[in-house]
Amino acid sequence: MRRWLVRALPLLAALLLSASALPASEAAAPGPDYTYATWNTQGGGPAKWNDGMAKLASDYDVVALEEAGGLNSFKAFVDAETNCRPPTHVPDPGSPGEQLEMLDCNWEIPGTEPRKQRRLFFAVTKWTSSDNNTRSLAFIVNTDEVPLPARGAFEYLPPRQDRDYYEGDRGLLRLKITGGPNVYAAHADASPLGRNLMSLVQKARGDSDRDPWLMMGDFNLAPRYVRPMIGEGNQPELVKSGKGTHGHNPGPEKECDYMVSNDVPGYTAERYPGRLQSDHFPVSFRR
Repeated sequence: MRRWLVRALPLLAALLLSASALPASEAAAPGPDYTYATWNTQGGGPAKWNDGMAKLASDYDVVALEEAGGLNSFKAFVDAETNCRPPTHVPDPGSPGEQLEMLDCNWEIPGTEPRKQRRLFFAVTKWTSSDNNTRSLAFIVNTDEVPLPARGAFEYLPPRQDRDYYEGDRGLLRLKITGGPNVYAAHADASPLGRNLMSLVQKARGDSDRDPWLMMGDFNLAPRYVRPMIGEGNQPELVKSGKGTHGHNPGPEKECDYMVSNDVPGYTAERYPGRLQSDHFPVSFRR
């Protein structure tokens, strides 16, 4: 039976994050229990999809990917003409007149017997004429366990980039799960590190209203700098593994990959036991 049926950075960033924290009394009712993982893949390509992505997709219900590779290489890998639905588009706020493409595809995980089926949701987050672009976000979803609406299962929410209001380099890729929660894949700015983390939190909160939500990704900022901004006893909750996730033999200051969520009682996080073809470790979450 399906389980869903059972059920120190800039002061401005600190001020924004503090202003947006929710009191614990405003936390959403818990959503269903699924397993999650996030991984900054540092690009795509068949080797990563057939190894690291395949391993995570086999083990977890929902996998969020950051820097998931270029659009053309993704299309070639999944055989888009055969396995993907017609693409959808949103305007690129940083390149007037250009469109950001989103794809919804079917995928068989290689090396599994019987073959496991997954849905892939892929979004370009910055237009470029080069296929070396890693500005992309993606989800891998086990739809045998995770129910999705027939329409509107995913959408890329681009950042607002006005002269006097700048939400960051990248927005959020949203996955809508029937019965909740809303899930967001995120990649915070790298320069300055994590400067728009609160903008991403605000975007997720505003999009979900009081519904349960969780956001996973590479936030480019260690949790100890984020916790004081949120405030003790406030929501959203920050869920971390307590281990460095970026670089060679990383310490706590290099813990960049974690979850922020109002979906409580909360999750526990675990850094993946081995490195998978990237300078980031995957991180998994479960209740």
